[in-house]
Amino acid sequence: MNAQEKVSSKQTIGTFEVKKNNYIEKKVKDLLKDLKLDIQLVTFGGGSPEANNFITIRFIDDIRNSDKNAKSAKITLFIKEHDSITNKLFQSTSGLKKRIKRDNVKYKTNEDILKGYENLTIIEIYANSDKN
Repeated sequence: MNAQEKVSSKQTIGTFEVKKNNYIEKKVKDLLKDLKLDIQLVTFGGGSPEANNFITIRFIDDIRNSDKNAKSAKITLFIKEHDSITNKLFQSTSGLKKRIKRDNVKYKTNEDILKGYENLTIIEIYANSDKN
């Protein structure tokens, strides 16, 4: 992607859906290098042989703070790998979805937040930042 097409603001998350084919069959790390927004929260789902593994990424969202009707900008990545080792990365132990929140001490970069997930292959992407 060229610099003009990179995700650099919350408004461009929704239009990112159009560019998603650039990342299908690519690694999570390839997408991360084009994200110019700080990740606020990552939620993981799946973790069983019957369910697709996925990663939902939400961004620090100044627009949502100023407009209470705005949804948080997010991207959901569906992951190709489905073996038992990969499934363990997505399993929660408490019955709640596995989550990682931004902690500027522990996770200084987006790559730090998704360490261990960066080499997984993306098979589908959903992106939005639309209002309710």
